[in-house]
Amino acid sequence: MDRSEWFLAIIAYMLATLVFTLEADDVDIVILPVLAVLVGLPIYIVVHLVSEYIY
Repeated sequence: MDRSEWFLAIIAYMLATLVFTLEADDVDIVILPVLAVLVGLPIYIVVHLVSEYIY
């Protein structure tokens, strides 16, 4: 991943955490996409780094 992809991934991660923490009253609607981003993005980055630098 180049710098722009890392930057966009960090922005997406921070926006997801911001929405998750600020909108605590209405989390029923957005909890699945936000949790998917919060959990999926770090896993994707680790898998990508391992596959890029190991193989």
